[in-house]
Amino acid sequence: MGDALLDPLGRLLLIGLIELLVFGLFERWPARLPRWLAHWALQVAAVAFAVPPAAWTAYTLAPIGHRSPR
Repeated sequence: MGDALLDPLGRLLLIGLIELLVFGLFERWPARLPRWLAHWALQVAAVAFAVPPAAWTAYTLAPIGHRSPR
């Protein structure tokens, strides 16, 4: 039962960490934006675009049910 809970939890934590890093990156960079683009809007868009690659990475690194025999 432990693996059944830890596998999805690990994936969620990895995806959340990647999203947090993307959000933090776009909080600091770029320093100046055009007037028509709010900083928060850039952060939200960056996180939205980072979700599919983050999920793909998490599911590629730890496939459920495909463990090697011990």
